[in-house]
Amino acid sequence: MKAAMFARGSAGQSSVEAIVALPLFFFLAAAGVQLVWLLLAKHILLMATSYVALYAAVAPDDSTGQQLVFQQRIKPIQRGNLVVPNIKLITPAAELSRNVADYDAQTDNYTLDPAFASLQLGEHASNSIESAEQWLQLSNIQVQIEWCFRLQVPGMGAILEAAFNRGVFQGGTGCDIYNLLPGRYFIPLRAKANAPLHIKRQWRIEE
Repeated sequence: MKAAMFARGSAGQSSVEAIVALPLFFFLAAAGVQLVWLLLAKHILLMATSYVALYAAVAPDDSTGQQLVFQQRIKPIQRGNLVVPNIKLITPAAELSRNVADYDAQTDNYTLDPAFASLQLGEHASNSIESAEQWLQLSNIQVQIEWCFRLQVPGMGAILEAAFNRGVFQGGTGCDIYNLLPGRYFIPLRAKANAPLHIKRQWRIEE
């Protein structure tokens, strides 16, 4: 009889352990799927940023066109969640601009025209290798994109939100406006890409 009672007790304990462990197992499995989605989203974001950089290299002032190029390339993971990315063309550093770019005192703008790139590069190389390297840096346009990706795993968003609110991650998520939607949670993904400039570009240095 004692053996039977022990067997029933063991079976009951196993059932309780299974009930406790099963939700955790499913949560970890779902989190694993979410991680795969997150890696895929990061890869597609990098590709989309590269296409935006290529477009910006010929149309640096066309912000609408850059948005359209991005939305077209991000479709595979957008999944009906229209999110407007923050597309930023990185302004060249002040010292680099002063050393290489042409300066217009009337407009307070710096200008770089990549026309006849080989000749310009040769001219800078004849001055110094450093001057040539600076010109090469300036003749590439750099694009930085921040985009909000929606998490699909239930409960994961609440955990991350608590971490951001407690200051575990500094600066907040950057996706607060999208997180106002009930039952949804977005996290920021960022990517950078460079492309050779194909048109004259002007910019102003903010002191």
